[in-house]
Amino acid sequence: MKKVLVVFLMSLLILVACQQDEANLVHINKSFVSMNTIISYQAFAEEDIDVRSIVEETVISTENMMSRTDSNSEVYRINQQAGKNEEYTVSDDLAKVLEFSIKYHEKTNNLFRITIYPLIELWDIMNPDAPIPTSEQIKHAIELSNVDYLDYNPEKKSVVITKEGSGIDLGGIAKGYAADLTVERLMKSGVKHGFISLGGGV
Repeated sequence: MKKVLVVFLMSLLILVACQQDEANLVHINKSFVSMNTIISYQAFAEEDIDVRSIVEETVISTENMMSRTDSNSEVYRINQQAGKNEEYTVSDDLAKVLEFSIKYHEKTNNLFRITIYPLIELWDIMNPDAPIPTSEQIKHAIELSNVDYLDYNPEKKSVVITKEGSGIDLGGIAKGYAADLTVERLMKSGVKHGFISLGGGV
């Protein structure tokens, strides 16, 4: 109910804003599936601004970069090298996300962490037939989720996962990053009014 109310109020706000600003704008209202959720967005823009391409390409490229299951993603490749003591040089975009993640990890005193990959894999929540893990399995996964196994070098923009079975999962920050990046790109293109909802994050 809260999500519906937020979206409704945001729609009213951008409608009022547009009435007070440019009157000859195209209203775009679309949705698509990405990041295992429904992505909805609205915008009022000049006719020559390709809002759909900006939104969908930004969100999908972010998913492709951060997916833990896509064998072509950077995160997948990083996790595959766990325990091999091999450096993986990340892209500028992923470096930015890793630095944000480490910053919030420190600010929350370890409450926010991206090294929960072993737990995510163990629970396998996207699989309805996945068995419930045992206490011993959970304990072992928690041990593998230790942030000390993540070695990130900001100067070289390189990552090493030092423990086999450990890894990173960016599910806690990916949608927020995609939303911020989408808004930034829309604004640069000239869009002045709109909103985007990624699975409840507006």
